[in-house]
Amino acid sequence: MKKIIVLFFILNSFSNNSQTINPIWGELPEKRKEINLLGKIDNNYYLTYVNKNNRLILRKYTLDLSSFTDLELNYTFKNKENFYQKSLIINNKVTYFIAEANTEKKSIELFAFVQNNPDSAELSKYSLAENPLWKGAKFWALKLDFFANFDIELSDDKTKIYAQVSDYSTEILFPIGTKEINVYDCSDLSKKIHTYNYFPDRSYLTKNRFQLLNNGHLILSDYYRSTSKDSKKLSSKHFLIKKFGTDSIPKKSIELFSEEDNYASLYEKEIDNELYTFGFKSNSQLSTSSFYINKHNLDDLKIKDSIKIDVKEFYKDTKNNLSYHIHSMYKKSNNKLIIVAQQFNFIRSGYINVASIFDYQNFVIFTYDLNTNKLELKKVISFNYKIELIARDDFYMFSRLKTYFNDENLLLIYRDRESDTIQIIKMDNQENVQNNILINEGKDHRYIFYDYYTKLVDNKLLIIDTKNDKIGLFNL
Repeated sequence: MKKIIVLFFILNSFSNNSQTINPIWGELPEKRKEINLLGKIDNNYYLTYVNKNNRLILRKYTLDLSSFTDLELNYTFKNKENFYQKSLIINNKVTYFIAEANTEKKSIELFAFVQNNPDSAELSKYSLAENPLWKGAKFWALKLDFFANFDIELSDDKTKIYAQVSDYSTEILFPIGTKEINVYDCSDLSKKIHTYNYFPDRSYLTKNRFQLLNNGHLILSDYYRSTSKDSKKLSSKHFLIKKFGTDSIPKKSIELFSEEDNYASLYEKEIDNELYTFGFKSNSQLSTSSFYINKHNLDDLKIKDSIKIDVKEFYKDTKNNLSYHIHSMYKKSNNKLIIVAQQFNFIRSGYINVASIFDYQNFVIFTYDLNTNKLELKKVISFNYKIELIARDDFYMFSRLKTYFNDENLLLIYRDRESDTIQIIKMDNQENVQNNILINEGKDHRYIFYDYYTKLVDNKLLIIDTKNDKIGLFNL
């Protein structure tokens, strides 16, 4: 393993002259249940929702949001029988992902319903995954939607769909990790590319990240913490990377943790057919001391090169020492990585109907040059957000940040609690950073930025205002 000493540079290019961007507004559906912001098809914007009669509706807006039409689709939700998951635009077609209870099989099945024409109510149905009901569910009087817990993701190149099935702990009754990953061809959802289903049991508080490599192998990274009394110590954290062959059997695995290395976070990414791991290392229980970059041999996952960079500047003018975790990462055409990282910590971990408390602090924007190994800090942004969540509702939610990468530009949306505004930070292709105010929200306003609340389309940002029942369009 080779360690390289790299100088740390700061580029002060941030403009504090915030200006408010004036949007145009349209109306949201009234008395809705689920709502999902989709994006644009041809010359219209779309969202989908479930109305008060449990009917699935597709709403089509004009480009200025001034008018809309609602199309009632041929699908009805019934109590305790089917559960809306999400919707996506795939190959210019709206695809609805819905879980349905199968009482004969005693399972929950995930289906994709493809709307081939946005003006037609007809849907084509495809089976994607199945999750058997836990045998103790009846004893615990658990609702069926407890098991309708599927993660659906679109691959970066938008050619594949990942349907991830959660595993459950029989002790704490929570999703604890991945049981199965089904991969489908977006051009034809009847074509399953592969199923990866060899995942061993893991401890409580696991979080999986996975990606399908160009050679068809799957890389899965695990993060988990034990439930013992010393769970806040570094020794209770484990970071594993597993490589699965096309036969679903793990070929190799490597554990990226030791008492000496003190890994505090892990983020893996395939770049130019090379596997990298990124993250932060700690010199104490919570504080970050360095940023690391490991390059792995794809055959056996062993580290063949490693770089370690001091990041004490990340704590400049801050009052805490929480470890940083990578929120998102994008690769520019000049072989630079744009990285957003945030300080994050569990304060308390919840069980059923008991809230988990998450503490989010400052976040940073920085770049890393894969050619020169130079790291440049672009901005440290003050952020303080403690939230309580029922673990079953959104157990693995990661912060109130939303990032987009478009035409070599980074866009980052966040809520500034001191000014009670929703702000957007833009770093252009010359790496100049500026911020603007999207919304002056008021002290009792609430915005949450999930995928289905914001959508970037043609350098315009669609956003849902859940308090005032408005949909907004911001020209960036």
